[in-house]
Amino acid sequence: MGWWLLPQTWSIEIYDGFFFRPWRLQLILHTLPGLLAAVLFNLLPESPKFLVAQGRTEEALAVVKWIHMKNSGGKLAEMDVTELTSEASGIQHNGGCLKSMWNQTVPLFTYPYVVRFVVFCLIQFGIFYTCAGVGLWFPEIVNRILQVKTEESRTVCQMLDFAPNVTHLELQEEVCDDSIDTDTFVYNLFYGTIYVVGYIILGFLVKYFGRRTLLVGLLGSSAFVGLSLMWLTNHSATILFLAMHLMFAGVSISVVNSSVVAFFPTHMRAMAMCITLMFGRLGTFAGSNIIGYLFDINCHFTFLISVGLMILCSTAAFFIK
Repeated sequence: MGWWLLPQTWSIEIYDGFFFRPWRLQLILHTLPGLLAAVLFNLLPESPKFLVAQGRTEEALAVVKWIHMKNSGGKLAEMDVTELTSEASGIQHNGGCLKSMWNQTVPLFTYPYVVRFVVFCLIQFGIFYTCAGVGLWFPEIVNRILQVKTEESRTVCQMLDFAPNVTHLELQEEVCDDSIDTDTFVYNLFYGTIYVVGYIILGFLVKYFGRRTLLVGLLGSSAFVGLSLMWLTNHSATILFLAMHLMFAGVSISVVNSSVVAFFPTHMRAMAMCITLMFGRLGTFAGSNIIGYLFDINCHFTFLISVGLMILCSTAAFFIK
């Protein structure tokens, strides 16, 4: 959709100084699936686990039977389960929302969970910094590389420094340059395909290797191809290695999440997942802002931060199962 929409040049002035451009329409269209999902979620039943936690066991059993019927294609009465009980979690939920959050969080910082919990948070931060933080700038990096029209061999940082960037020109008036090389969409499509291939391969490898081995290998590979970017001088190879650097980190998220679920008991894993992913989102925030600031100041250092985080995360992965 963006391939067709973004290169268009039409502009509609809504009011003085505000123009409705193709990229604004693109942004609006991207919100529609989320709105549709919000509506559809209201048609689904509540989680049985939540209902049991609230003492509504009969409603929970009805939902479980409904799920069983949908998955098996059978009838509502064919399931053998007749009663649901809540596991003894040892966590008190009385005292309001904040008290409940506190009671669910404190056990994560006790033995034997605290070390691996911190490791999970660190790994999620580093992974999201790379795959989402650097990934946010992937179209911009590709677009600027493609703007370099020269036969000379240049590394990625030399190409980024050489590419025209209107934000750094001293102009008499502000200029909003939203032009984009259409080849950027080809490489973005390739970027998405790399992820699909990565997940397919990961699905096969997970049968033969443990989560720790996979994480060490994936994050180590991300660090290796990221470091290789410093010396590549071919446009296509540079974009390929950049995509692989992000992909190896990105597909690791599912491995980390499954490790969190496997390690923590049922009554702790929801909070553990929330907090570790929160650190991941902090990594996204840090990466997207730091990278945008550093690219034109010290390009090599920008990539080395990402590579260093991948090395650190790969090392930390030795401490999980």
